[in-house]
Amino acid sequence: MKKPLILILILLLAYSQSTFSSAPAKTSKVQNVMIAPAELAKMMESAKETVYYDIRPYIEYSIFHAPKSINMPMRYLNNRIDEVKKYNQIVIIANDEKEAALAAQMIRAKYPDKRVRILSGGVDSWVKSGLPIQNELPHGC
Repeated sequence: MKKPLILILILLLAYSQSTFSSAPAKTSKVQNVMIAPAELAKMMESAKETVYYDIRPYIEYSIFHAPKSINMPMRYLNNRIDEVKKYNQIVIIANDEKEAALAAQMIRAKYPDKRVRILSGGVDSWVKSGLPIQNELPHGC
């Protein structure tokens, strides 16, 4: 009695694996637009109506950060999401692209018309490119 039951369970498991694993992955309608560190540095010199959110935890931001970046830790982003509505473009600076993509997704969920860009290679790519960093915190932090 156990053998037929085990066989049925194995067949059901195999069928469900093949059925669900072949389903196409759900993709976002809007692709993340990556920005290279050098391009971001140039943008920071002239872009208006753009905000640069460093979503790393405050302690990491306080050690060093890109000039003009504002600390918006990932854990607070959802509560402060309405702050982005006054900007046309948002650039996400993070430790890695995966974390930045999650932040971009959160922003686009509420503001699909906003242009959200991600620093390619994360904050390490900024440092490795030899671009300026700051460790001074904005007044009031």
